[in-house]
Amino acid sequence: MIKNLNWAGPILMAGVLVVGVVASYRAAHSDPAPRKLGSCTTVPETVRAISADPMLTRHPAGTGLGEAAEGMLTCNEGTGTGGLEALAAAEVGARLSGSLPEAAVRAFYADLAQQSGWRADERPTGLFSATKPTGDCPWWFVLSSTRDRGYRVQVYYQPAGAYAASCAWADGDAILLPLGGGN
Repeated sequence: MIKNLNWAGPILMAGVLVVGVVASYRAAHSDPAPRKLGSCTTVPETVRAISADPMLTRHPAGTGLGEAAEGMLTCNEGTGTGGLEALAAAEVGARLSGSLPEAAVRAFYADLAQQSGWRADERPTGLFSATKPTGDCPWWFVLSSTRDRGYRVQVYYQPAGAYAASCAWADGDAILLPLGGGN
């Protein structure tokens, strides 16, 4: 039996505080739940690997690179036998700011791609694009300019559940249509 109850309140409060701090830390440092669209699901391990890739962690001197974050998720549940079809793709990207000319930014990412295992596309999308072998469907890097004279660096990957033939960028047949606000 506790003889001095004067300490019970502070001990209880300290315990609640510790549990709260541990729970907050876990919530802030755990993977977000995979997003789902149709039969396609994002892959948290792939998002982590892409976010750590030099193409999304390094940038030219005189520029600033925002934090990599998940972007769009599209899911074409077709068979891949039609004409023009939407990509089944998930995207991880970041904003690149600065006033370097397009040629300098393109040259930086072309050199970085070559140094880090990426293959430049023969028919580039945007200012520069490249693929990196990752198994069945490579990752696809695309550098594009934005309306406000900045840049966007994006890596697309095939989400889980996408049909195998939806990896159009593997053979250079993919195109991106700018549908958003240009940033």
